[in-house]
Amino acid sequence: MGEGGARRLGAWVRFVVLERDSLVQEARVQVYGCPHTVAACHRIRGLLPGQALEGLQPGTPEEWLRDVNAPVEKLGRMLIIEDAIRALQRTPWPSC
Repeated sequence: MGEGGARRLGAWVRFVVLERDSLVQEARVQVYGCPHTVAACHRIRGLLPGQALEGLQPGTPEEWLRDVNAPVEKLGRMLIIEDAIRALQRTPWPSC
């Protein structure tokens, strides 16, 4: 699980992935934010399965801006998404 942002800041993102053999098998996202943020998160979620969790980077914030036709003023929101993706690599799922 990886999170970025905060609701009080206007954007919050949480990605949850199922990993097997160091590859993302399934990805889910919870997002609070503007329509551009929501669209970018759902697009990115679709890119995650099949990718290696280590070094995971399904594009750049600038690419996501273009993908969802967002104005440059939304770059900060895309950086929050990037923070959540990076947190996926640092946050191990608790053992049962």
